[in-house]
Amino acid sequence: ATKLFIGGLTRDTSTKLLREHFSRYGRVLDCVAMVQPNGRPRGFGYVTLDSPSAAERCLAEPQLIDGRHIEMKRAVPGPTTAAAVYGSGRGGRGGQ
Repeated sequence: ATKLFIGGLTRDTSTKLLREHFSRYGRVLDCVAMVQPNGRPRGFGYVTLDSPSAAERCLAEPQLIDGRHIEMKRAVPGPTTAAAVYGSGRGGRGGQ
């Protein structure tokens, strides 16, 4: 499976629309248009396709979603991913 970062989304682009768009390239295993805690769109999302070849086909051609050309690249987990998800491990007790 290959996970792609999708940037430059309009505020109207939903997870459902992303899934529909990318399903023409292969099986979509996971898909999300990111939102802030208050529900406002963040303008980017992630799509995980079932095969590297499906991802290559997506990356090889410009993608137009909701009338906007979007930015796409392979999603690369950053070194701070676990810390961002789980916190720094120093919550509530003054870091002890």
